[in-house]
Amino acid sequence: MGSITQDVRFLLLPTNPFVTGSNAGRPAPAHVLNGFAAADVGYGDRGSEIVALMRQEGVDLSGFGFSANARWASDPKTLRNFQADLVGVFSPDGRVFPTRGSPAILHQSMTTLDASDDGFGPHLAGLMEAATPGTKDQLRALLTPIEITDPLTAMAKILVEDTVPQQRRSVPESKRYWYLSPPTKPSALLRESIANFILALLENHFGDPRPAQIQHLSRGLYFALVVTCLHSPVAINIDSEIHSVHELTPLVTLGGLPPGDKDHPLTRASGASFRRAIQGVVSGLELTLVAAVEAAEIPSTTPKAGEPSAKLISLLADAGITGTRAQNSASRITDAVTTSSRRFGTKKWVSEVISASHPEDDLATGLRSMGRKVGFISPDRGMGFARFGLETPLLGTIVRGLVPSGGVEFESFVDSLRRRFGLVLGPGGDDQLAGDLPYWQSAGTAREMLRTNQESFRRRLIRSGLAREYSDGYTEVTHD
Repeated sequence: MGSITQDVRFLLLPTNPFVTGSNAGRPAPAHVLNGFAAADVGYGDRGSEIVALMRQEGVDLSGFGFSANARWASDPKTLRNFQADLVGVFSPDGRVFPTRGSPAILHQSMTTLDASDDGFGPHLAGLMEAATPGTKDQLRALLTPIEITDPLTAMAKILVEDTVPQQRRSVPESKRYWYLSPPTKPSALLRESIANFILALLENHFGDPRPAQIQHLSRGLYFALVVTCLHSPVAINIDSEIHSVHELTPLVTLGGLPPGDKDHPLTRASGASFRRAIQGVVSGLELTLVAAVEAAEIPSTTPKAGEPSAKLISLLADAGITGTRAQNSASRITDAVTTSSRRFGTKKWVSEVISASHPEDDLATGLRSMGRKVGFISPDRGMGFARFGLETPLLGTIVRGLVPSGGVEFESFVDSLRRRFGLVLGPGGDDQLAGDLPYWQSAGTAREMLRTNQESFRRRLIRSGLAREYSDGYTEVTHD
């Protein structure tokens, strides 16, 4: 059974694949890393065999060399205990099920063909390949260890038994994916920011142990995905000169421990910036759909009355949707416009379609669910309004992705968060920033709020071991 949300997502995918679908809460960090790796280094049968080994009752162990002379493998109770241990190690977030799943990838042969990432993983891989060619070799080196230096890698090596992935996961081809050739200066800036962040996590400037580096990569990929979902609909539709991602949509982010006091002016400003970001996503989707419908190519012999359906089917074909499935999707899309005066393809027609497929409340719920999984948006649904924050594990990942090995001055770090991701945690080096934010009654109040938040953020970095303060008051963001 199809849904209008998925139908419209397919219309938008050939231009912007970073649009959420009808189950935005499904993709998790493990899924996205798995999809990213499956597209870059490939997947094979061993990954699905490991999934079965972890979750299926009465699983056949004959394909695993380690069980050949193991007496315990024939004892049901011992085998169940072994499976429980594997789940604890390779599926700590419960993303592996009896017939599918995305285990923690400690080796490239553990990748699976799991579509639970909604295609985001391969598209992040495509963005990386377009912006920074050659990262596949770095990912392969990370996921194919030569030396065994930790117990988790040793377990993974035993499970995969030197098998090699044979296939690479792909996505429908499209020359219009915005990340292949950014159509605007803001989209080029966004692509560069995301790619360089992920590249830094692959290069591991801080020399983290391999399992920790993979964990940071998984968290960083997912954070980058949420940021891209929030900003790309706007970025690809505004062709103005900008120097910072926050100029698209400023995301006021709590510097203290999230979720913060719901009644504090700064927390309320963060909530307002989340709602504004969602409104920007909706506007961006409308502009993208208007452009897509205008550019749709259909035979010149198509009857006038059949043009709307023909154009929709043409766009759906670009996303790999054809035949009866495409016809049903086109019908659902046209039926979503209930106002008879709305002419096909106009801004008003598109606005009504997007209102049906991606209403603000549903978008907010989906992106909130995604952001919560990585510690970027809180609190849990039903516990207050959504706001931006950085939980400590995510903060550690961001430091690794933005800070060079020698460290960086604190205010420069605050500027990098704003420039690269649109996160506003304080004025940093921009004294004019307060006057540009519409969340307080005056620039003076905004300036005071931002300075207070920045100081809370500085103290938190120091307490977390991610910054050090010197006797002269200089604060350096780093990681020992």
